[in-house]
Parts: sequence; C-alpha cells; structure tokens
Amino acid sequence: MNDKNLEPKQESFLIRKLKKAVPGFSVGTYKAAVVIYIIYASVLALVRIFVIENSVEFPGFTNENSGYRLENNFYTSLFFVLYVVGAVFALGVGLLSHRVSFSSYKRSNPSVFVSSLAGFCMVGCAGFFVCRSALSDNMPTKLGLWVVVLMLFTGVYFAMDSVGFIGEKTRPFFSFGTIAFCIVRLIYEFLECHDKQSFSSNEYHMVSLVLILCFFCCLSRLCVYKKVGFWYKSFGLLAVLTLLIYTIPEIYLFLFEPYSAESTFVFCIIDTSLASYVAAKLLSAQKTKEGATDE
Repeated sequence: MNDKNLEPKQESFLIRKLKKAVPGFSVGTYKAAVVIYIIYASVLALVRIFVIENSVEFPGFTNENSGYRLENNFYTSLFFVLYVVGAVFALGVGLLSHRVSFSSYKRSNPSVFVSSLAGFCMVGCAGFFVCRSALSDNMPTKLGLWVVVLMLFTGVYFAMDSVGFIGEKTRPFFSFGTIAFCIVRLIYEFLECHDKQSFSSNEYHMVSLVLILCFFCCLSRLCVYKKVGFWYKSFGLLAVLTLLIYTIPEIYLFLFEPYSAESTFVFCIIDTSLASYVAAKLLSAQKTKEGATDE
C-alpha cells in the first residue's frame, strides 16, 4: 500500500503540465545540447580574457594590492548579457530534459578518466598546500586547514569512485563529504575574498562556488534516492559556465600578468577540474524508463 502511494512521486502541477505540453529532449539531443553549452562556456571564458585586458582600470596589474578592477564599459556590459544568455539556456535544457535520467554508478571511459583526473588533481593540490605550509611560516587558518582536509577527502573519493572502489551503500556518505567541502570552501573564500581577489573576479568566483555546492547537493540526492530533477541539469550547466569564465582568465593572468597569487592559481586548477567533473556527470545520461520520472 505504501509503495503504491509513493509510485506517482509527487510532482508539482507545473511540472506535470510542462511534461504534457513539451515532448522533451531525447538522450542524444540532450547530450548534443550539453556539448554545445560546454563549447559556449569555453569560448565565453576566452572572451572574458579579452574583456579584462581591454577594461582593466588604472593601474592595471601593477598595484600594490595585487588585484584589479574593471571599468563599466561596452565590453563588460556585453559580456554580462552573454552570461545571462548562457544562464537562460541552462535553465531551458533543464526544463526540456525530463526524459533523461542518470545513474550514480554508471561509468564510461571518458567519465572514469575525468573523475580520476579531478581526484588526483585535488589530492595533489592538497599535498601542495601541506608541503608549502610545512616549508614556510605562513600557516593556514583553522578554516583553511579544514578546506585542505576536505579537499583531500573529496579527491580520494573521486579517484576511488571512478574505478569502482566505492560501493552503493557508502557512496551517499562520501557524497555528503563533497557537500561539506563545498560549504567550508565557500565560507573560507567569502571571508578571504576582500584581500585576495578583485571585485570583478569575486562576483563570478562566489557565484561559481554557490552553484557547485548546489550541484553536489543534487548529486547527493541522486546517490541517496537514485533520481534527479530539473535543477541537477541546470545547476550543473551553470556551474560549468561560471567556473570556466572565472578560472580560465585567472590562469591566463597568473601566467602572463605579474599580479596573481600562487594559492589562487592552485585553486583555479582545482575549480577547472571540478568543471570537467560536472560536465562528465552531465554527459553520463540515459533514457528514462517507461513510466518513470526523473523528478
């Protein structure tokens, strides 16, 4: 009796109407849309490099605070419009992909490679912070230390899960660890952003951390309840977009402009690997079973 009552899975009236009115993407169309979106996000990240180089305020990248601010001009306004277009597209893909479902244990060769890469990248970066702290007097704060510990935990989880060492019963526990990492990282970056990055970068940086937290919350729901909803796809796409348009320009500036901090560069490497991890998860889609729902 209880199973019968739970069968329809309480969907909102709006979602039911939408599914009746709109056929929805097939798995192939959905994957094509995600690939196009990733290309768009990558191009937009390159566009932001151009926008920064042509909009940075005096004195540019040589001021004592090791930061930069952008003028409010045509380039910055146009870029924001392009970002909003990407956000609207992400929401549209989420709404139109109700025929697509996901599995917490489905693996493909690209997914295994990207998950392993993200995992080893995070483990390596955690080791870098530990070694740097041991070799210098610049010890991290207690909150910064928790960021490193949880980053190591998350990296080990990604690497082990990619090759099937994490079972179905323990995966929810590890997935909650990724949420803890995202929460602590968000708090840490929020407290540190006033003296570590410019206002122009902080806007996209903080938004990207919020979005990656929301995506991992949806991913944990998939691990626990074996189903996802509209927000899984939309938060994932938005996270990829915002992470890339923050990290790629920052990596470029670290390499070619004398301003960026070493720790910022390392965290950008981590965030780029997280964007790849999210993209791989979004592409590991399958057709929803007849009569089932992804809500």
